[in-house]
Amino acid sequence: MSPDNEKLSNSEKNSAFYGKNTNQRAAIVLAGPGANFLFSIVVFFMLFCLVGKPFTPPVIDKIEEGSPAHIAGIQSGDKIISVNGKSVMSFEDLTEIFMINPDKNLKVSVLREEITWETEIVPKSIKVKGIAGTEQNIGVVGISPYTPSIIGSLVSGGPAEKAGLLKGDIIKKIDGINI
Repeated sequence: MSPDNEKLSNSEKNSAFYGKNTNQRAAIVLAGPGANFLFSIVVFFMLFCLVGKPFTPPVIDKIEEGSPAHIAGIQSGDKIISVNGKSVMSFEDLTEIFMINPDKNLKVSVLREEITWETEIVPKSIKVKGIAGTEQNIGVVGISPYTPSIIGSLVSGGPAEKAGLLKGDIIKKIDGINI
């Protein structure tokens, strides 16, 4: 018992930390870290609900000449909205679908300039080595995602600011050349 407890009345001693039994003191000591742990779970849950997970939209930028996507009529700026009736939410989803379906005929719904149309793509099978060194076949279609060039920050008084560019602007062309 603490020396300061000698000056306390019996009711004060019973409510003081040292007046508690071992189980009660253990619960008090663990309550702080437990509350911190639960608070972190709530914060992460709220972040994922409000902010979400970053992803790349399924919008096509570049198409390799002669690739399965080129043969199917896919063009830069097209948005893939579904494959075999399954909605595609991200370019990562699209890549996974093509990878696991080499040499299979896939029905693809494409959105181009507000018009939806369908085509068929057969991902070309290529051999790759996996993490364990085993070879496996994956499907590729010869596309890359659209990743806009967004201005993140400007130098105060710099040429970009003087030209009227703002943070968040998307650069699409430089000297008339698409980037």
